[in-house]
Amino acid sequence: MARNKTLSFSFALVFLLLFSAQYAFSIGVDPKSKRSLRKTLKNYSQSRSKTGGSAKGKNAAGSGNKRPSGGSYGSGAAGASSILYTLPDAKEPQKAIMVEVEDGDTIRVLLNDSPYTVSLYGIDSPERTQTYGMQAMQKITRLMNSKNISLQIYDKDTEKRRCLAVVSVGQKNVNELLVKGGYAWVKKEYCYESFCADWLSYQQKAIEGKKGLWGYPDPMEPWVWRAMPKEKRQDLQQGYSPVANGLRSRYGKDTTVIGE
Repeated sequence: MARNKTLSFSFALVFLLLFSAQYAFSIGVDPKSKRSLRKTLKNYSQSRSKTGGSAKGKNAAGSGNKRPSGGSYGSGAAGASSILYTLPDAKEPQKAIMVEVEDGDTIRVLLNDSPYTVSLYGIDSPERTQTYGMQAMQKITRLMNSKNISLQIYDKDTEKRRCLAVVSVGQKNVNELLVKGGYAWVKKEYCYESFCADWLSYQQKAIEGKKGLWGYPDPMEPWVWRAMPKEKRQDLQQGYSPVANGLRSRYGKDTTVIGE
């Protein structure tokens, strides 16, 4: 009897720890949207199991698959190179519901009642473990202050529920504001639209004004950071803790956020 009580207590403790961790580390915009996302994921999984994956074949044979025309996703360029994307017929803004922020250039949304991970088109923000990575994440969280957003989609993978888009909240172009504030690089080799020239001009002004990440000496591009061996990244992180990364300068002793 005592053993059963001990096991029950252990299971209850593990459940409470997992529940607490979910809310401690989640950066959410709308709790109702999160519940809707979980419900949608459950329904989607059930429908996939009933159809036996027939939707995959139908999608692959649809309007034609193409390699992505730009951007990199959270797992890095190596993972993105093996994914096929279906380009939408038009780049008209599509309504979506904001769910949560993953990092400085990635968010999760509900698009047409389906869960999607959205990477911001044409830009790349510092990784969370990089210098100014947490500040970039905090900035995009502040910008995404409404659950109703619009996406101008440039690449879309329906099967993997991922897309590449310019994100707008009302009249605010989130991609552009991140560049202007010094929270992201413009990826020239992946940004082909006419507005990309303007973004590069905004980036140059941010560099000259030492805004955001440009206030640090020799900021490292996130794609260079991701390509480095893990041990090398850990060596570079020794100058600051993950908590301090979002609070104080790596190069000073005060709590001033450089570039703000």
